[in-house]
Amino acid sequence: MGIVFDIQRFCVNDGPGIRTVVFLKGCPLKCQWCHNPESNSIKRQLYCEWNRCVHCGTCGAVCGQRVHEMDEGAHRIRFSGCALCGACVEACPQGALGVYGRERSAGEVVAEVMKDYDYYEDSGAGDHQRRGTHGTGGLCPGAVRGP
Repeated sequence: MGIVFDIQRFCVNDGPGIRTVVFLKGCPLKCQWCHNPESNSIKRQLYCEWNRCVHCGTCGAVCGQRVHEMDEGAHRIRFSGCALCGACVEACPQGALGVYGRERSAGEVVAEVMKDYDYYEDSGAGDHQRRGTHGTGGLCPGAVRGP
């Protein structure tokens, strides 16, 4: 089992062909160009899309850990106290809250990725795996090399 924080379909901007990218929690690479720092921690994490939050306080009303505070129109979250029960995520009327990371087996991930198999073959994706660059031009120091 591993903790997957996202599966992105139809990725076309960082190399040849169409790919599905699986983002795992606990990435040790710390690449300076990383666009997903939420992948660094191995643990699941509560997040808030602040631009969607309307400071209604619904999350605080259902949170047993009292990690949500509304203070003078600002929503503050004490992330370290969160038990990741998901009550606030379910209660938020704006969909501003979520949890990064979901435990999944390798088989579940492969089954999800293989749904797009026809796109990979038709678009030329996978060639970068055979070259071992994984879309980065070989710059990623910890990249796993393909066959």
